[in-house]
Amino acid sequence: LAIASIAACGAFAAVCGSSPATAATIGGIAIPEMKKYGYKDDFICGTVAAGGLLGILIPPSMGFILFGLLTEQSIAKLYVAGILPGLLLMGFFVLVCFLVARSGGGAERSATPVLTGAREKLASVTGLTDILVVFLLVIGGLTLGFFSPTEAGAAGVLGIVVVAMVRRVFTWKRLWVAMLRATATTGMIVIIFIGAMLFTNFLAASMLPFSLSEFFANLSVSPLLVMAGILLLWIVLGCAMDSIAMIMLTVPVLYPIVAALGLDPIWFAVLGVMSIEAGLITPPDGMNLYIVARIAKVPLHVVFRGVIPFILAVVVAMVLVLLFPQIALVLPKLL
Repeated sequence: LAIASIAACGAFAAVCGSSPATAATIGGIAIPEMKKYGYKDDFICGTVAAGGLLGILIPPSMGFILFGLLTEQSIAKLYVAGILPGLLLMGFFVLVCFLVARSGGGAERSATPVLTGAREKLASVTGLTDILVVFLLVIGGLTLGFFSPTEAGAAGVLGIVVVAMVRRVFTWKRLWVAMLRATATTGMIVIIFIGAMLFTNFLAASMLPFSLSEFFANLSVSPLLVMAGILLLWIVLGCAMDSIAMIMLTVPVLYPIVAALGLDPIWFAVLGVMSIEAGLITPPDGMNLYIVARIAKVPLHVVFRGVIPFILAVVVAMVLVLLFPQIALVLPKLL
């Protein structure tokens, strides 16, 4: 059941670019079921909070959009670059669930399992058809060059509206609420982006990014070591800062350093999103932790305890992408 929750987070992430939204949506479904079958509260909360991270890594992703705007990289390539690291991270989360469950740390009591046959399993899988269609429409259209990122977003909205009509759950009230929420989110991001652009211009006038770039380029250390230091900085900042604000404030300073060292900007963005998303489950300010604690109605320290093995899984995945850049770059090179 824990592994299924991680898989559900991955599937929902394929049509949602927000980690908190993924954790909240899947948490509302998975947490009551896991409680019913005797899972420990810390394991429940750690699983759902970590699964929510896939929302910002598996495309579409708000993080990649912001990185693309700030570094002037192809958002389509950034989207595609996030697929394999996202699947890798999901695999590590599944492994953590398996190891915790096998060690007996996942459940307080045993519950009688509900056995299902092939027909029931097939019926449940067919429910993913809608998500698969929307994902292929958006990401497939981007990859094949049919859509620009903006057009892909519009195509995704149209696809979801059609799905809602086919399922007979479409109402004008729901459409209006969705438009209001989208407008509020877009307005917030645009205002932050304007501030970030002003900040970038002031930085350029101060010559600070260029001085830092020259300093690090002249250091007799490996560029990988510098990149590891940047990732560590992001993880530490994630303990106390919102992910969007962190991207807007740090990328204009750090990207010139990465460019001066000759590192791939797509690889830089993927590692950046992975480390910044780790902040969403890092105490004391991880947003996913607070969302899951509210849904599960448990004290925060329970969530903090349950998420520790998943934080280690994120670190291991980041190290692999750091040491083997092709994990992030092989798919964009095929475009």
